[in-house]
Amino acid sequence: TRIDCGLFGVVYGVGVSTAYVFYRAGITEANPMGTNWIKITDGTLQYVSCGLYGCWGVNSVYSVFLRANVTPQNPAGICAFPSLVSHIMLKLS
Repeated sequence: TRIDCGLFGVVYGVGVSTAYVFYRAGITEANPMGTNWIKITDGTLQYVSCGLYGCWGVNSVYSVFLRANVTPQNPAGICAFPSLVSHIMLKLS
C-alpha cells in the first residue's frame, strides 16, 4: 500500500520515487483533504498500513517497522520497534 488511513483518520503515504514516508497534516472534519504532506525522517519504506496500534511499514529488504502512538494530535507517532518484528516473523515461518 502506498497510502493508508488509520483508525483515527491519520493518513500515511509512501513517495513513489523516493520511498520516503509522509503523513497528511491539517485533516479536520471541515477539511478532510488536509493541507500538506509532512515527511517523517525515519528512512524509507515500500509499503505502509495504519491501524489501531499505529502505522506499520516494510522496507526494501523486508524489515518491518512500527510507528506507535499515532493520533490526530501526534500523527508522526514514535518509532517503536524498528526492524524487530521482521526477526520474529522469520522465526515463525
